[in-house]
Amino acid sequence: MEEYSLEMRAIPRSRIIDYFLELGGDRTEEGRFKGQGWEVEVSPEDLVVLGSFRVSATFVTFRCSKGTRRKMTDELQRHFLRSGGGG
Repeated sequence: MEEYSLEMRAIPRSRIIDYFLELGGDRTEEGRFKGQGWEVEVSPEDLVVLGSFRVSATFVTFRCSKGTRRKMTDELQRHFLRSGGGG
């Protein structure tokens, strides 16, 4: 298994967690999920200041094979792009 982290900005942590639950992940402890062939940890939400803007930032750490990680990160990014990001 490889480990890879992805920063998600302007997307509420609760929506990221809901996404992994919808994928069929089981919550193993706060912020950690396990599915078939993958494990994910969702960090606490933080604020990032970009000029006069403040946006949420959450790191998602994947533990899975490289092929699974590529597929999951592509689908995750498409899902949140399609649903309009935050809110």
